[in-house]
Amino acid sequence: MCWFVIDSGTGKHLDQVDMPTPGDQRLYLHNLALDSFFDTAGAFEQFLAPHSRPPFEDLVSFVVDGVTPKSMAPLAGPKLDRHRKAIQNFWTGWDAGEDGYEALLGRPMLREEKYWLVHEWLCRLAVGREQFYEGKTVRREQWLVDWRGWDGQRWKRKCRGRLRVFSDGSADAWYPAVGVSAFDKEEDARRHLDAAGFGVWEEIKAWLGLLGGPDPPAPPVSQADDTKGPFRYRGEY
Repeated sequence: MCWFVIDSGTGKHLDQVDMPTPGDQRLYLHNLALDSFFDTAGAFEQFLAPHSRPPFEDLVSFVVDGVTPKSMAPLAGPKLDRHRKAIQNFWTGWDAGEDGYEALLGRPMLREEKYWLVHEWLCRLAVGREQFYEGKTVRREQWLVDWRGWDGQRWKRKCRGRLRVFSDGSADAWYPAVGVSAFDKEEDARRHLDAAGFGVWEEIKAWLGLLGGPDPPAPPVSQADDTKGPFRYRGEY
């Protein structure tokens, strides 16, 4: 475990130390802080996935400051309140204990430290369907097959996934269990689908020994095109 000294204007890591200096005016981030935020961040991202995204500044207000902006009013309710509470509990947790900011620095975690900890994640989270697809046209589309969808006798219904590459070189990947994941590069979208078991049908057919067997079900185009389904911008791996 270690602490990073960060630049207040860019969040860049300037130094790495075993322990922060009490009373130091510099900004610090614990190297495990972002990892410990993973489940809380993932739950909030899943909650937002079917919805239009608030502006980046409003997401900062919600996540960092605990304030629900007007742009998130349509999402208001018990579920949003639970996410806000979970995020604020996360910040409170980093102030507490013998290894917390209060004990080691004599102060709570500063707003700038919170901001730079989640900055890159919030930049991605602020990109919704409208922002990602604006001005793009589909250059290429490919339907893939999940090899695990074959049980030896028949294909499971949800065994098709789609890769699309757009005019600017970005791409998206869709499959039923997750919805749409958008990437800056085709290689990343293809890697995402490959990790989920989706591959080229001709290759999977030979690998499974189905050269004379049944074809997988037809691509569920309408389901993949449903704009009310989950959307997540992954950026670049």
